[in-house]
Amino acid sequence: DQTARRLAEIRGIKYAIRSLTADGWVLERDCQQDGVGYDLLFKREDRLLKVEVKGIQGPALIFNLTPKEWWRATTDPDWILVAVTGVLSPLEPKVNVVTRQQIASSRRMALGYRTWID
Repeated sequence: DQTARRLAEIRGIKYAIRSLTADGWVLERDCQQDGVGYDLLFKREDRLLKVEVKGIQGPALIFNLTPKEWWRATTDPDWILVAVTGVLSPLEPKVNVVTRQQIASSRRMALGYRTWID
């Protein structure tokens, strides 16, 4: 359902910001509309953190990545993913930090193919 997916996304962002700011990171910019392969840019001292956020309704760390997010995960040392599981639960959701290394070594499945006919 589109409404639940949008709400999961909004809550995921909220919980990610709360968790990272509690850890001393400062939100520099919301990049969700910029199409750069991450949602939030944080800074702490002289270090940047480019954070892709996934709001997941269930308990399992299963999510889709766009091609640009995959590219960031495999090439950008400042990129991480924050997956918030149980994001629509009445109980406190769980914030999971997923590293680039975890993404690179994860099981993957192609769910579709973009084709064009000349």
